[in-house]
Amino acid sequence: SLSFTIDPVSEIYHYKLLRTDDLNGLFDTIADFADHRSEKLTYMDRPEDMLSPFYYKLAAINPCNRIIVMSNIASTMILTVINEDAINYLAWTPNIGWEGGVENYEVYRTTMVNSSELIATVDAGDTSYADVGLNELIYKVNDAKFCYYINAVEGENNPHGIRGNSTTAVNCVVLQSKIFVPNAFTPNGDGKNDTWFPKLSFTPATYHLIIKNRWGNIIFESNDQYKSWDGSYMGGAIVQEGTYIYFLRITTGEGKEILRKGLINVIFP
Repeated sequence: SLSFTIDPVSEIYHYKLLRTDDLNGLFDTIADFADHRSEKLTYMDRPEDMLSPFYYKLAAINPCNRIIVMSNIASTMILTVINEDAINYLAWTPNIGWEGGVENYEVYRTTMVNSSELIATVDAGDTSYADVGLNELIYKVNDAKFCYYINAVEGENNPHGIRGNSTTAVNCVVLQSKIFVPNAFTPNGDGKNDTWFPKLSFTPATYHLIIKNRWGNIIFESNDQYKSWDGSYMGGAIVQEGTYIYFLRITTGEGKEILRKGLINVIFP
């Protein structure tokens, strides 16, 4: 979406919007506004190819259909996001053309937990950011989907007293599915580490958890990934300190079956 500010005392009412994907090439007319009389002119451009930046100018046209003045260049920014392990690497094309220059870039992250969160402010000379430390957050976000967008903020030196904003399209990445299974907990009622359950970074299609004692008796069973074991024997008395066995069977949304088996240490400090 493009927005241009027009001098309120201007007696020009005819404008043409020009676009190019090459600053060294020619600009083509993509819209004609024959009788525009407000201070704001907005336009939604939907080019088929959004893999590279586009550059725009607004031209004022006199009654002889000649260009008499043109705006500064407005440019789109293209954001890419690449995941490696628990780090998302962001890179974007710079914003160019503002008379006030770019003051900074704001990095926003959207998840199922936070609708839109400002996570960083990057200096104007940099166009990259690494979102690190996702190991903990991945288990709190449904399906481990992280979406990002960049907002460029114009500096204060615009001679017309205008400060622009330019925002990229949203780009999302889904982290590899992870399962974290704690190996111990302390169900002593002190409010610290009192329950046990596997942590998933995704929503499974099916989930089945069984916990047995050393004699093979089932002491806990659940088909709910969010239901935790409180250390009790089928909801009754708390079990004795010792080692117990869990069996976990999961089917992912893609139909992949995951089987896990391991030990749980029940400790009473």
